[in-house]
Amino acid sequence: MYTQYNSPSPAKPFYSSIMGRPPPPKLVLRSVDLTTWDDGGWGDSVFSETQPDELDEPWPYRFKSGEPVWVCASNGQWCRGKVIGQPKKGKTRSDEGLFWCVEFHIVNRFRKWFAPLNGDIKPDTPHTYQLLEDAGWVEPESEQ
Repeated sequence: MYTQYNSPSPAKPFYSSIMGRPPPPKLVLRSVDLTTWDDGGWGDSVFSETQPDELDEPWPYRFKSGEPVWVCASNGQWCRGKVIGQPKKGKTRSDEGLFWCVEFHIVNRFRKWFAPLNGDIKPDTPHTYQLLEDAGWVEPESEQ
């Protein structure tokens, strides 16, 4: 008694129909020995001695466990977090790179892996804060 709908194309996954895009590829991370890790072209001193001009710009930065950071969550919101543990290596948007686990809060507490070469994690520095301020993510600090 129920109507059946036949479609020449298979049904879209739930995520795709709600979000309007396919789910992101599964992130595969592997252990890495930082003493032998090669940053490739990103290891050039020009990158390590400069700072990004844009908030989402890739920037080869090596974090330390417990270091405060800014991360861009899946919803596009930038929020403060803290690096947890040691990095792992995996495929970034452009090449293989280092990923850092970060604990951060939006409504709930989250832990997620972020890669500096994807432009979605920055150290909590005055320069990063200025980039966030310029992009409208934080309020300008009032002068006392």
